[in-house]
Amino acid sequence: MCYHLVSPRRFRHYQPIQRQVGLSTLKTGKSKGGRPRTDATPVTVRILPEMLEWLDAERAKLDPVPSRPEMIRQMMASMMVKEL
Repeated sequence: MCYHLVSPRRFRHYQPIQRQVGLSTLKTGKSKGGRPRTDATPVTVRILPEMLEWLDAERAKLDPVPSRPEMIRQMMASMMVKEL
């Protein structure tokens, strides 16, 4: 059985992309975060520009600055605690 039907040289153009992605991850130290939770439901909302400006201003006050979805999660969690 012959396994050399396709020359490896045909796929050389894929190698630089793989190396580039690997190096950018190493430089920033950030990863994509992995697979999302399976018991969570994604929610998509549209936010007015004024509300988005306020959200970004509040995020900038924190260290480290959370992402927009994380900031919304934190705000909802604090509201849930206040209700208890």
